[in-house]
Amino acid sequence: MRGRVRLLLIAGGFAAIFVSLQIHSSGSLGLQITETTRDLSFASVGLTLLLWLLLIAFRKKDHQLLMVTGGLGLQFTGEAIGQSLRQLSKDHLTILIVGNLVAAGTHLLRLYVWNAAFRKAPLKDKGPTEKPLEAFSPSAQAQKIAESNS
Repeated sequence: MRGRVRLLLIAGGFAAIFVSLQIHSSGSLGLQITETTRDLSFASVGLTLLLWLLLIAFRKKDHQLLMVTGGLGLQFTGEAIGQSLRQLSKDHLTILIVGNLVAAGTHLLRLYVWNAAFRKAPLKDKGPTEKPLEAFSPSAQAQKIAESNS
């Protein structure tokens, strides 16, 4: 089942690229690539939203996976907005720079969200309170054996 879904997603990705390239075939190569990238970023936003909704529906929530997916959603949305601003810029250098900054800023925002998702929480001490070297001392070992035999 997973193999079929994977194959379907890969085929859908290539089909989306092909259709987008055919739709935006007129114009310069730079504009064609910008428009295609914008379309793919927008499609990625939709797929990420679908994944996020599926993860929310599960009873057992994996907060780390939700944060990773949310970070990707922010990045893809920012990329689509940035690409659209680049396309609209035409002769306006300021709009072009803003589009580039939005795209780059959302990449940094994704990294921040991923950093928060993968940051290790402080470990709770659930084990014995003895020092590591004391655990291996002969008297500690003898005490553990005596307790287990009782």
